[in-house]
This record gives sequence, C-alpha cells and structure tokens, in this order.
Amino acid sequence: MKIRDRHFVDGVYCVIDGDKMRVANLGIGGFFVASVQPPPLGHVVVGDLHLPGGESYRIVGEVSWVNDPLHPQSDALPGGFGVKLPRIGAIVKEAILELLKRSDPVMQRPKPPREE
Repeated sequence: MKIRDRHFVDGVYCVIDGDKMRVANLGIGGFFVASVQPPPLGHVVVGDLHLPGGESYRIVGEVSWVNDPLHPQSDALPGGFGVKLPRIGAIVKEAILELLKRSDPVMQRPKPPREE
C-alpha cells in the first residue's frame, strides 16, 4: 500500500481542539476531515484519531489542503481539510493498515499518458 493511497472508512473520527469531526477517507500518510470551518493551510493540528473498536491514537499533522465549504475545490468531498501525517508510529500505522484492508479504496484519477 502506498503512502498516498486513501480509503473510504466508516466509524472513524478525530478530535482536534475539542471538536469531534468525521474522517471521510484515511491512509497511512494522512486523512481527510469533514468540517464546516477548516483550519488554514499549513496549520499544525494535534489531536486524537479514533478507529472503530474504541482504539484511539494521538496524532500530529499538518493541514495539507482545504476544501472550503463556500468555494469547494472538490465536489466529491464535503467541506473540510486534509491532514498530512509526516511521522506515524509503528503501532498507529499497523492499526490503520488493518482497517484499510477491510475498506474500499478511493478511486484515483488515471494519470495522463506520457508524451514521448
């Protein structure tokens, strides 16, 4: 599984600055959080990632992109923001991988053909 791969997940949420928010998609390199008031691009977020079954893990990440609810960049996702996880511990990584094995991958746009 590649670090940029994302999967649709159910029952996953995060708590950042006391706000509980649904995680729309997840990967070992980060996740997308549904939010009506996303933090600014580049903002460092610290919080807890809650996986199904009651497990929760402390995360530190950076807001890597914002889908502004008023001016969305993507109609395929709700308003919210992407969180890049530059460093992830082995225990968290293994828990995420186990969840991703049981979830559906997000379809990626095909890469344009290379010009020769």
